[in-house]
Amino acid sequence: MPESDETEQDREELTRDMRMMYAAGASLREIGEAYSKSYGTVHRLLAHAGVAFRPRGGSSSAASRARG
Repeated sequence: MPESDETEQDREELTRDMRMMYAAGASLREIGEAYSKSYGTVHRLLAHAGVAFRPRGGSSSAASRARG
């Protein structure tokens, strides 16, 4: 069931825009803030669209450099 009065076309456009943001490097939280959607909603829409998610927390090599 849709969260509001969104149509199928609205959801498809929203998902396409979110995919583009995610591919450009935005985090799920950043995307959610941009569209006033929860992290869970963003994750669900992108997962349903077949997006391959990046590992959490950024690069482990960057974390190692920060500690060393």
